[in-house]
Amino acid sequence: FIFGCGPDLPIEPLEDVPFPELAAAESEVREQLESARRDLEASLGSDQPAAELAVAFGSLGELYHGYDLAEAAMASYRNAHRLAPGDARWKHLLGILQRLEGELEGAAASFASVLESEPDDLAATLHLAEVQLEAGDFAASEELARKALTLDSESAAAHQILGRTASATDNHAAAAASFERALELAPSATRLHFLAAQAHRKAGDLDAARGHLERQQELQAQGQGPGDVTFADRRLASVYTSLAGSAALMQRAAKAEVAGQLEASVEIYRQAVASDPTSPEARRDLGALLARVNRHQEAADQYREAVRLEPERGLNHFVLALVLEAAGEGKDSLDSMRRAVEAEPEYREFRLALAGRLARLGSLEEALGHFDHVLEGQPELTRPRLERAKLRLELRDIAGAEDDARQVLAADAADELRAEALAVQGAVAARGGDRGKADALLRQALELDEDLAVAHFELANLAGIAGDFTQAAALYRKVTGLEPQRVAAWLGEATALALSGDEVGAVSRLEAGAQALPEAGVLRFTLARLLLSSQNPRVQNPERAVDLAEQLLASSRTPEHADLLVQGLAVTGRLDAAVRLQKQLIDAIPAGADPQLRQAWNQRLAEMERARSGR
Repeated sequence: FIFGCGPDLPIEPLEDVPFPELAAAESEVREQLESARRDLEASLGSDQPAAELAVAFGSLGELYHGYDLAEAAMASYRNAHRLAPGDARWKHLLGILQRLEGELEGAAASFASVLESEPDDLAATLHLAEVQLEAGDFAASEELARKALTLDSESAAAHQILGRTASATDNHAAAAASFERALELAPSATRLHFLAAQAHRKAGDLDAARGHLERQQELQAQGQGPGDVTFADRRLASVYTSLAGSAALMQRAAKAEVAGQLEASVEIYRQAVASDPTSPEARRDLGALLARVNRHQEAADQYREAVRLEPERGLNHFVLALVLEAAGEGKDSLDSMRRAVEAEPEYREFRLALAGRLARLGSLEEALGHFDHVLEGQPELTRPRLERAKLRLELRDIAGAEDDARQVLAADAADELRAEALAVQGAVAARGGDRGKADALLRQALELDEDLAVAHFELANLAGIAGDFTQAAALYRKVTGLEPQRVAAWLGEATALALSGDEVGAVSRLEAGAQALPEAGVLRFTLARLLLSSQNPRVQNPERAVDLAEQLLASSRTPEHADLLVQGLAVTGRLDAAVRLQKQLIDAIPAGADPQLRQAWNQRLAEMERARSGR
């Protein structure tokens, strides 16, 4: 229908608002839109003031906008603006849709109109800066981004825009600095690592570029990213507060996500969940998006609900495991992955992921059982066979490792797999004492894949055996850069550094490893022992060692952890506590244990009691 002018209406006629096709919409969505349309028609037939009629048009436009009916939404917004030109929100929302529809000139005019009446509107400033960037007006985009920083000096979005404008004008050093600052403000926006790496590379700083790419790979290995920079937009958020119908909401949220409107998409998915709290699909979609923007605790909450609603579906448990790992909850993550396998025991990907996780955490026998299960059903699979070869090698099943590696090389495998199989054979040769053959096979593997971590790891072992600890440490460092989750490489580097006389460096690397792999208690255990045993005053730190030992014992009550804590308590003079714990350890020794252990602990107990009595 076409609207004309009334006594309180603008001179310019109001435009026709199209009737969108609603036959395929959910019934509650269709009823909501038809009701809003009827209300507007009734308002037009009354003597409502223009300002109230503008709200009716704008509210209808928000509904059309929320359901991705762009043509009808834009017509409604234009009418609302004609009726109430002083209300900037309708031009603001019109600009967002114009940008999505590729009408960059119209979008720029709309956001400029908003800023005429509200010059300090941060969201409109950022939107206009992005529009000008897309339109190729880099100077205008940069000026707007700098204005945004005067409104909010910690706007990561503004710094990202500055970085992109600098990149577009070949000012790569400035671009790198802007992307670095954006990352400081929004560390969850992991996509910035790629942009920063590009800028550093073009500026000639290859080390910095490599560092960002490695960091991005580390975060991806931990299940994070790619996260994007977002900024709050209260007007856009209000669009999605009244939508109905979970299916329509989920569809609209998915489209908003594809368009890069991540915060808006999160809010729509929340509306979908609120509309149907029993929908595991809505929970999963919201959880996936929250994980994408690195809000892992919130994502975990959604996947926990999906698990409660669909406990028989392995995918719910599996993705929850990935999210929990990214949130730093390693133990719960492992439990969820086990439940994924229990729910769908023949789903190969779940079992292989669990096997890989167990192998990284040192549960080698359990991991081997899962690889065996997969290969019993599908012996032709080369990747699981290769992983089993590496696992057998760690378990000192040399013949089994050699057999698996030989079968991989006999298959028509890709160079990547052949390189790893050669590395396994090189490791087998090293275990057999043939260092020359081992070195040749490992270097042959690196010719196929120069970043093959396992080959560098085995070469590091060979260097350590030969007494070249400096070379061994450098090779282990390369491995931790390529595969941060390889615990043995962190330990190997620290050991090599300590043997070369650099205990300070060893402590630093153990601290870094413990931070990167908080679930790997062996790194904290080794660090605590070094802090206790070192004769270097720059390294000695018994109090820190006690803290680490207490953390280890709280998370895993093993005799080794308790023994470490006894030593730390004794060194720091807390002899009463040390004696009590030592007595508990002695009482807990099983009947068949090595008698030398009981003798050693009794001797230490006697020494501590003498020291305590002589205080």
